[in-house]
Amino acid sequence: MIVYGATNNNNGPLDYDHTFLMEGGILIAAGSNGKAHGISNSQNTIMMTFLKEQQANTNLYITDSKENEIIAVKPEKEFQSIVISTPDLKLNQTYTLHYGGILSGESIDELYQNTNYQNGEFSVEFTITSPMTFLHENNVIKENREVNLFFHNEPMRAPL
Repeated sequence: MIVYGATNNNNGPLDYDHTFLMEGGILIAAGSNGKAHGISNSQNTIMMTFLKEQQANTNLYITDSKENEIIAVKPEKEFQSIVISTPDLKLNQTYTLHYGGILSGESIDELYQNTNYQNGEFSVEFTITSPMTFLHENNVIKENREVNLFFHNEPMRAPL
């Protein structure tokens, strides 16, 4: 399921009352940060939030520790948060979310496969330690952990 929408801060791309279970498939939900929701699930998911609204067609590309493509997407509307859920995100594995740069390859609704990615301006490295992982362009938010981050290609340490 792909959701590009809710660009004003009074709404989020996902809106539900109690629980949102994701038990398979791919979910991309990009939109405002005002009422952004993650999901309660058994499938590993990330929610990335940005300090400023990202322009429509900003590329996001996730790779594993061996630089294999996990997912590549180019939301067609402005967004300040994005939820990504895929069975390819595995517990206790390390990933890098790249954004900016250039994507090319096969795409349907701006979800890419067999992607070539170049010149990413920013990246955040993270490890999945629970089904819902919250990321921010300046840090990774997790309980009682420290993680290595790479922002503007400069390593830094963030207490959590």
